[in-house]
This record gives sequence, structure tokens and C-alpha cells, in this order.
Amino acid sequence: MLKQLLVLLLLLGFAPLKAEEGDPPNKLKSTQIGQLNSTMQLQLNSALANLEQSLMASAAHTSGVDGMQDLQEQVSPAAEDDRQVAQKLMGYLDDNPEKVKALAELNFEDLTRLPIGLSAELSDASRVTLGILEAKFFPTYAEVTVFARIVFTLDNVTRDLFFGVDGIQFTRNGFVNGGGFRAVLLGDYIIPGEKWTIRLRGGSGKGDRDYDGSKTYVNFDCNTFQEASLSGDVIFPRSVLLPYDVATGKEKPDGRVIFALNEAKFTNESGTKGMIAGISVFGEDGGPFCVPGFTRFGFLLQEATYDASDWTNAEGMFFPQNYQGDKDVTWKGFYMRNFSIFLPKAFRSPEQDNPNQDVAAVNTSLESSNLNINNDQAGTSTCSQIVQATNVIIDRTGFTGNVNYINCGGKELSAEKWKYTVTGVSLGFVQNDFQTGSITGTVSTPMQEDNAPGGKIAFVGVINPGNNYTLDVVVLEDLVLELKSLRSTGIIIRGSAVKLEYIETETGGGRFYPSCNLSGQFTPSTKATGTKEEVEASEIGAEDATARFVGLRFLNFRFNTKEAPYVSVDDFEYQRNTANDEESKLAKFPVQVDHISKFNGVLNGNQPGQNDIWIDFGFSLALAKETISGSSDLIIKTTYNPDRGKLEFGGIAIRSIYVEASTTAFNLKGLVEIYECDVAKGFQGLIDIDMVKPFKTKVCASANFGYQKEEGFRYGYLDGYFGIDTPGGGIPTGLGDVTITGLGMGMYFNMKPDFYDKANPLDCSASNINCSNAPMMSYAANYAIPFGFKVMVGLSNVTESFDARATLDFSLSRQYGINAINLYGSGAFTSKLVDNIAGVFESVDGAFQHTMGTMVKDLDVDALQNFGDGNDDQQDCVDKANKLNEDKGYNVSEEGDIAFSIGFMLDIPTKTLHAQAEVYINKGKLRGIGSFGQVVDATLHVGPDDILGTDNYVFYIHAGKPIISNTGIDQRMGLAYGNNFQLSAYAMIGWGVPPFPAPPARLIAYLQLDPSEYIQTDASQAKIREGNAIAIGAAVSFDFEYRINRNWLVLAEADAGFDVLMANNTYCKPDGWLFRGQVYGYALAEAYKNDKLKQRASFGINLRGNGLKPLGAQGAVRIELKLAKFINLNFGVKVKAGDVCS
Repeated sequence: MLKQLLVLLLLLGFAPLKAEEGDPPNKLKSTQIGQLNSTMQLQLNSALANLEQSLMASAAHTSGVDGMQDLQEQVSPAAEDDRQVAQKLMGYLDDNPEKVKALAELNFEDLTRLPIGLSAELSDASRVTLGILEAKFFPTYAEVTVFARIVFTLDNVTRDLFFGVDGIQFTRNGFVNGGGFRAVLLGDYIIPGEKWTIRLRGGSGKGDRDYDGSKTYVNFDCNTFQEASLSGDVIFPRSVLLPYDVATGKEKPDGRVIFALNEAKFTNESGTKGMIAGISVFGEDGGPFCVPGFTRFGFLLQEATYDASDWTNAEGMFFPQNYQGDKDVTWKGFYMRNFSIFLPKAFRSPEQDNPNQDVAAVNTSLESSNLNINNDQAGTSTCSQIVQATNVIIDRTGFTGNVNYINCGGKELSAEKWKYTVTGVSLGFVQNDFQTGSITGTVSTPMQEDNAPGGKIAFVGVINPGNNYTLDVVVLEDLVLELKSLRSTGIIIRGSAVKLEYIETETGGGRFYPSCNLSGQFTPSTKATGTKEEVEASEIGAEDATARFVGLRFLNFRFNTKEAPYVSVDDFEYQRNTANDEESKLAKFPVQVDHISKFNGVLNGNQPGQNDIWIDFGFSLALAKETISGSSDLIIKTTYNPDRGKLEFGGIAIRSIYVEASTTAFNLKGLVEIYECDVAKGFQGLIDIDMVKPFKTKVCASANFGYQKEEGFRYGYLDGYFGIDTPGGGIPTGLGDVTITGLGMGMYFNMKPDFYDKANPLDCSASNINCSNAPMMSYAANYAIPFGFKVMVGLSNVTESFDARATLDFSLSRQYGINAINLYGSGAFTSKLVDNIAGVFESVDGAFQHTMGTMVKDLDVDALQNFGDGNDDQQDCVDKANKLNEDKGYNVSEEGDIAFSIGFMLDIPTKTLHAQAEVYINKGKLRGIGSFGQVVDATLHVGPDDILGTDNYVFYIHAGKPIISNTGIDQRMGLAYGNNFQLSAYAMIGWGVPPFPAPPARLIAYLQLDPSEYIQTDASQAKIREGNAIAIGAAVSFDFEYRINRNWLVLAEADAGFDVLMANNTYCKPDGWLFRGQVYGYALAEAYKNDKLKQRASFGINLRGNGLKPLGAQGAVRIELKLAKFINLNFGVKVKAGDVCS
């Protein structure tokens, strides 16, 4: 730009001087140097143009203000020529005032002394100047060409407006036709202002006679000025107003807002400084507009007044309280009388969200998203639509005004399926600055029914100036309503909160994301039996309601629509209503609520999902004062449906009902469980009675009856057991001191006995609740077994160190042959073996601690504290405690140290032999390493195995498995002593052997082995499981912690073990037998001072290989010693030879 300025200064040195006063309009006086040649003139014009563009770009970049320099005047060549002539003519008349006379004084002889000027003075002392440049004479008249000039002022910027007309007849009596004529504006004129620009529309030249109201003209009549009619555009820069896109609900990226001046007139009486004219909108750019900085609400101007007067203001106009502009009659601007408001896109109903909807069509409907407002009225006469606008103006300071809309019957809208209405909108602007805004309405939360009593919460939300804002709703009064999802009447208490969060989207417009946090009371009062549909159709709070619980509260029931989970709850609580002492009841019996909580467990094979809330009501009931009592749980299931935005009722389930009774003659315990799932529904129960008088006896009865849904048949099971406990023992058997202490029998139909899979029950009707007291056996619905029979016998010895129950079970097939024979039982006994094993572990533990104590007994603790100080390789102490699973506390038996279950099954149609045994130990620190203290779970199987997914005959013996279950329980055989020692082993032969196990995880980490080599894929597991294999292994694990004093702590851990696998079908060698084996060892000892590691010694080794084809082996060894500043050894090596299976 500097180069352009230098060229400009050089050329200006040759600029022509101003023409001397009095020269004719077509002449210029030359300088001494002479006129500029054409080349210099072109250079000057180019330099000026470049400079102007550079300055405009710099200003726009610096201020960001729309300078509107791209606006252009439409001027035809004829109008441009006429404009140049008129300008020179008026310049000549200004220089020769003696050539100007009053308009009324013009006579025919004046036409012989052209040019001549005429002047008309208006009431405000402004003047209209006319000039006659030429005349054509005819016998009775002359035709003259008239030019006129009006000086127009906008924001202290003045510009001469030139008008022209030709062919006007003038006689000795004056202008013909009563002395009237019109002169059209010669082309368009742009008049810039501070906050807007006026572009007056003109004609194509002085010969333009098309006076259709779209052009600006002046009118003379009776030899005097009558009026000027101004037509054109009022154009606002984008820094003042922005075009608004109704379809997207935001500003348009380009274009400007344009108001239309249509025949805005000032007269001889008003003068140019007293004009007040009407404004309307036309054209594409004259559509809806919005205010910069607050573009989510749009306005559509329908009628306004343009006040350009210095003498008065528009009728009924007032200025807002905080307005800081001109407040007297000199104010100039636009007073908006009639316009519409467009609500943000998020407030619209789906049918209003059509981008192809015509603006005019929208404008005609008060029910649509734009709200028609009349600035002259305080409101309409009906409550359904009340619109109010106060002092809405646009002037040199910007957009100002207060707008209110009230709709008592607000149209129902939707935000992420939550229903809400907008009953009021309030916006306040002062000089283009958004001051305040609010929205009132009602919203329905997911717990409420939209059209039910109490189904809406009123809100008043504050609108923030930014594009994103939040409407916060606080419930000010308790809201009584019906909670259908909870089958309850309830109260949402005051203080609960609802939030409507408006977030701008990347694609334009925005969305409301509602959320709420509700607390309150609820009283379930509903039918509790029957199908979900029957319960849902029943009346809430009916007199015959099965279940009614009072005094219940929910705390912080949260719903959100942004991301899953969409529903959560903090807590439920029970508070007894002491005011009216109302009782909770179940089937008319009084009940006491024991607990209420969110249910997260498994019910009939199902559990709540991410958007489910299941509520567990635990209760107890007294059937005969304190003699007979019971307890149970009722679960109400609810689920949040995002497609409806509602919390929906999902069903009611009553879990097991427990009954207890106690008298001087007997003690009774029992349960009844009602179940239903996808495949079956029914009930099962158990009752156990201990008779005290006349002698101790035991009676047990159980039942299970139901209906299989998929195949459509009924099934049932019933058994009973009678036991005695006399001082002389039971009935002698002749087998030492073993006696029979009880007898029982049972029968079943359409059910099949099978060994109970704890992880995967056959279906929800499968149950091991029966008098056989054998936890491994269950009975499940099966139409192939029409009938079954069982007998039970109780066995014990006189010394009462052994107690067991055995069962023999026969079942028939549909061909009335024997289907299966089952022999199984369970029991417990006391053995010195357990004490001996515990003594061995205790001796080892004691010896280790004694050794460690001896080592540190005479140790100089001060020297030990200084030993190793300054070692840079310090780290935070790692908690080494709790290395093993915590003791589950499973009480194997009140009468023995060892519990067992054993079973044998022969299935004749499928030619299946299956035997299973389980042993449990849980005495003091000594326990089994499995679930509930299980020491071993052994299985023998010959025949097809449906659970493992094959119809081929298979054979296997499994005693433990070298894997960890999904619940984190080690499935090996083994014993653990506290958290210090663990011995484990496994042995598997035949089909279903799992893949080769990995060494302990802490050894893999210590040796820095690749963990991916030990990840078993589904394919690798299937390859081994489908073949025959032999797998054995054993391991020992050790963890120890010894604290020397308050400062020093010693930790030690170790692992050792081996694994062997021989398989005939593996992913490594699928066409033959492969041998694999590994042996490993690991030991670590650490000393900590004040929780900082000071000393470490560790060793680890892992060797594994396979063969014969492929043949390979690999190993890793590592030794680490950190014993002082001068001893820091970390050595490791890895070797590999041949082809090693990973």
C-alpha cells in the first residue's frame, strides 16, 4: 500500500485547479502546466481505486464491521448523462444566484434567457431548486426540460438528489394541466448512515414516465412544490441486523437485512426535516432478521414507521428505561408496529420443522413457531393468545425493545421425546445488547403421565446471551401425581430439579437435552398377580389391591437424554408414617417393610439392564402374632424407554416367601417361590419341621409345579421325608454302628433329574430345592419323562460323627421302560485328617516366622535403617497383602469338618454313565481353594454331553481344571491355609480338556514374557476341547508378610509348579498327538523402610517345550539383587530352540 500512496502523491502534483467561479458549467480552467494527458489520468484513477480497496480491506480486517462498500447504484447511461447535466446546471445556478427566481414568478419571457433557476421554500426553511436548461418553442406553447435538486440529510451526511423531466408544456399562462408535473429521480442514490444505508430507487432518465410507486419522484402543482415521494431500500449492515433462516433457526451466512421505503412522503408543510413514513418488507432479503450476538430468535417485520423528523415522534412511542440514546423529538429511526417472532428450532413441533415451508404461510398461523406481535396493543381479548411489545425500535444505537408472548394453551412440543409446552417468551434488548430473557412453560418428566393430573411441572427458565443456554426448573411446591411406572400414587417433593439444556449443533440450529433429578414419596398400591398386562390394566389404589406399601421414598431419581445410562437412582428408604399409623399390607395381611433397595441380582434367569430400575421391597409378616411369621421380597420392574421418553412399568415379581414358626412342640421353616421366565412359569416350595415332643423327629416336604411355555405341557414334583433322633439312635443296619435315621419318598411327572450346573441352570424351573438334601441334583421340565419315583434314607452312626442322606431315583420313558437310574447323596463327617493337615500348615507357618524372627532378633536396626540409604531406585511400597481370595465363610456343616456330595447316574436311552463328587473343607484357616471351600470337584462321564455341545459319545475324567472361572474362583483341586499357603492340582483325561495353561501372572510380568503368547483364542480352545487329551499339573504358592518394627517391613512371595498336556487335536498340531510341558519357579523378598523399597532379592525361571513334532523348547531366567549402593544386579536371559507352540 505504501507504493500506491507514493504514486498518488506524485500524480496529485499535476492535479487541475478548481474552476474559477462564474465559468459556464461545461468549462474548466487549465493550470499553467496544462491539462493531464490521458496516460497520467489513467494512472491516477488506478492508484485511487487501489488505495480505496486497500483502505477498505484494512478497515474491515481491523474492526470487523460491515462497511457495505459493495453496495451499488443502478444508474442507466441516460440517467447518468442527465445526472451530470443536472449537477453542472445546479452548480452554475449556485454560482449565479441572480439567475434564480421564485417558482411562482416564472413567465414565458424567462424561457428566452436560459438557463434559469427556480426555487421553492418549504415550511422547515429547506429549499427545492429547479433549473430549466432548454426549451422548444411552438406557436402557443413551449416544451421545457426541468431538473430539480433536493438536499437530503442522513446522520449529518448530506447528498444532492437530482430529478428530471422533459416535454413539459409551458404557456404564457404558466404550466399546463393546472401547473402540475412530476420529475423522477435520475437513477439510484445511496445515502450512507451510521447504522443503516438508504438506497433510493430512481428512473431510467428524465423521460421516464412510469410512476408506479416504485420510484422516487417530486410532485409540483399549482406552480408550487407539493410533495416528494421516496421509494427505496433501508439496508442494515451485518453488524446491526442479520438475516434469519427459519429452516435452520440461525442467521444466514451471507446477505443483509433490507426494509422497504414505499412512497414515503414529505410535503411542503412537513419539509424534509419532518418526515414520518411507513415501512414494509419486500424481496428475499427483507425476510426474517435477528440481532447479532443473539441469533436464535428471529423477527419478521410487517409494519413499521420511519421517523426522520426533527419536530415530532411517532404516535404512541416511548423509550425504554435503560435506553441511552436520543430521547426527544430529534430521535430518528424505525418504530416497529407489527412484526412476528420466530422461536428457536428446538421449540418447534415436528410438523413445523419443514425447511421448505413458505415464510408467508408460517406468518399467517398463530399456532406455528412464529408469534405475531402488534406494538400498538397491550394484548388481545382472549387468554389463548396474548402478545405484548413495548417500545421496539431500531435507531443509530441498534435494536431496542421488550417483547412478551403469552399462550395459556401452549402447543405441546418435544425435546428428546419429553413433552413440554412454551406458554411465554420474554426478550429484552437495549441498543443491540441482549439484556434479559425468559421462557415459561410446562414440562413432563419420564415419571409423569403427560395428560394425567400432576403430569406437568411449570418452569421459568432464564435465557442466557450465548448460543447455548440452560432452562433450570425447581419444583416450588409438592406435586401430587400418579406414578404408573411404579404402580403407585406419589409426591414429587419441592426442591426436585428439571433442566432443559440447549446445545448448539455442528450442523446448525440446536437441540434441547432435558434431564431431571427427582426425589419424593411413593405408595405402591396395585394388583401383584397375573400377567404384566393384567397388572398394568388394574386400578392403582383400588380397595382390592394385592400389595400396598406405605412410607416409601426415592432419593435422586435421575434421568438424562445425552448418553446412556439414561436412568439411575441414588437410594430408596422406608419411613414409617406415624401420623395416621397406616399399615402396609399384602393380601390383607399387615406387613412390615424391612428394607427397600435397588435390585441388581438375577431373577428367574434375568437381571436389570442398563436402563432398568428394579425396586426390591423386603418385608415380613406375622400370621399368628409371634408364633408364625414370614418374609419375602416384592420386586417392581421399570425400564426407561428413550423412544417415548418415559419410565415404563415392566412387571411385578414376588420372590421366595420364607415362613418360620416356633412353639414348645415344634420348629418350622419353609419357603414358597413363584417364578416366571421365557420358558416356564410356576411355583416351588419347601417345608422343614423339627418336632421336639414326644421325641425328636424331622419332617420335610417339597414341591415344584409349573407350565412349560415353549412346548406347552405341565410338570410337577413332590417329595417327603421323615427322620427320627432318639436317644438310642436309629434303626440298626448291621453295618457297624451305622443306623437308619430317616426315610422318605417322592414322585414327579414330565421332569428329568440332572446334575445341577451352578453357572448355567437348565431353565428357570430347574431347582435343587428338595428333601434329598443333595445340592448337586436338580429336576427340570422334560416331556420325555412321564413319571419318576425316588426313595430316600438317612444314615448316621451312634457317635454322631457321621451324618448323610442317600437317594435312589428311577424314571420312566414314554415307552414305559426305565429311562434312568440315579444314586446320589450328601453328608458331613468329622475326621482327624483335617486336624492333621491343618497342623502341617500351621507348623510350616510357625517355622517360617520363627526363622525370620531369629534372623532379625539380634540385628542392629539402626544399621539396617542406614543400609541402602541413597539408593536412587526407590519406589512406593506396593501392598502385598490379600494375595488370595478372601475366606467365603461357607459353613460346610454344623456337624462335621468335611462335607461331600456324590452322585451316580445311568441314562439308558442315551447310554450315558455319569458320576460326580464334590468335597468341601472350611475349618479355621484351612479351607478349599474353590467356591465355598471346595477342595475337589471330580466328574466321570461316558456318553454324549449336551452341555458341552456335541452329540458324539465322549469319555472324560475331570478332577479339577487348570483355569480360573468367570467369577474369579480357581477351579483346581486344592487347599489353602489363610492367605499364606496354597496347594493346588488337577488331573484330566479324555474329552473337554482346556488349553495349555499359562504360568502365574506375576511370573510372566517378572520375566517380561509376552502376554499375547498365553492368550487363548476361541479357535485354540475348541481345537483342544474337541480332541482327547491328558492333562495334569500341580502348583504351590506362598505369600508372607513380617513387620520387624514400626519402620521396617519384609514381604516375601513364591510360586512353583508344573503342567503337562498330551492332546491329539490342537491348534499347533491338528493331525496327531502332541506333548507339551512346563515347569516354573519364582521367589521374591523385599524390605521396606517407611513404605519405601530399600532391599530386594528375586529369582524367576520358566521352562516349557513341546514335541515330538513339532519339537521345540524355550526358557527364561532372571535374577535381581538390590542390597546396597554397591550391590545392584539385574540379570536375565531368554533362550529358544526349535518350533515352540505359543
